[in-house]
Amino acid sequence: MQFLALGGYDASIVDGLFAVDPQFEWTGGGLASTTTDLARWGQLLYEGRAFDPKLLAELVDGVPAPPLGPGARYGLGVILRPTPLGPTRGHSGYFPGYATELMYFQDLGIAAAVQVNTTDPYPRGLAAFLVEVARMAAGR
Repeated sequence: MQFLALGGYDASIVDGLFAVDPQFEWTGGGLASTTTDLARWGQLLYEGRAFDPKLLAELVDGVPAPPLGPGARYGLGVILRPTPLGPTRGHSGYFPGYATELMYFQDLGIAAAVQVNTTDPYPRGLAAFLVEVARMAAGR
């Protein structure tokens, strides 16, 4: 069993116990959700229908965030990324053994989410996968 740089092991459960203290997430949210619910929430949130729509401009007023990818910006808890299908709003998440990506494609009005089991804190390809999902959903 390999020890990971972020702490813990390359397994979520070791000898019947959590390999990491699940409280380490602290204010990370700790929500349990289906991908369908996550995509629905993303659409409501990023279209400004989850709260007063006047607040949306503040939510998506991002600053450059190069570590998140070429042209990426970070708003108030929102990753703003350019894609071949236009700009997206969303976020990714990780807990040992689990990773999530949510993207709302503004120009298409499509929200898509993916959740995978992994011990890699930076799984590659989830955003690209969602671009392809959105492309198919839009019939492009």
